[in-house]
Amino acid sequence: MTRRTAVLATMVAGAAMGAAAAGTWVTGRAWTPLAEQAIEVRGLDAAPVLGATALLLLAAGLALGLAGRRAGRITGVAVAAAGALAAVSTLTVLRDPAGPARAAAQETLGVAQVEDAAVAALPWAGLAVAIAVVLLGGWVTVAAGRWGATASRGGSRYRRATQAADPASGGQSSPAAGPDDVTAWDALTRGEDPT
Repeated sequence: MTRRTAVLATMVAGAAMGAAAAGTWVTGRAWTPLAEQAIEVRGLDAAPVLGATALLLLAAGLALGLAGRRAGRITGVAVAAAGALAAVSTLTVLRDPAGPARAAAQETLGVAQVEDAAVAALPWAGLAVAIAVVLLGGWVTVAAGRWGATASRGGSRYRRATQAADPASGGQSSPAAGPDDVTAWDALTRGEDPT
């Protein structure tokens, strides 16, 4: 897996988790003194950890774009842990849909008695995304060991370009081959080209 693939896959997983959690997960009926009321509970309300997981995945995708090997592995472990937490939260809703339905009825209608509480299709999609996130986190953790450090790659490109621009150095790397970093930055600040 390349770094770009990891970034895209993690961000897509975050968007998919957010989309699955935004819809209706649990339905039911509650009785008030006046009439029967339909209850609908979104995934973000039934399992609040899913919203945090979606945001974490989006942030992890951005972090992977800048991370070196060690940070990439740590991010991969965090992604896998977030996926596991989302899976547990989703399974809790699937096992007991009446719990979130009662909480929603109590909050919106002031009654705690709910009948016919049932799960919609989206919790199953959320569970599939959560399991995929766990696998993705493991994949990123292993693949990050093969990534090069972003800063060192950029630095080696700069050194090669400096050596090529200074034929007197003969392609040899030496501390005196070009201006030092402070001098180069000072020249850039003044609007001059240090090369």
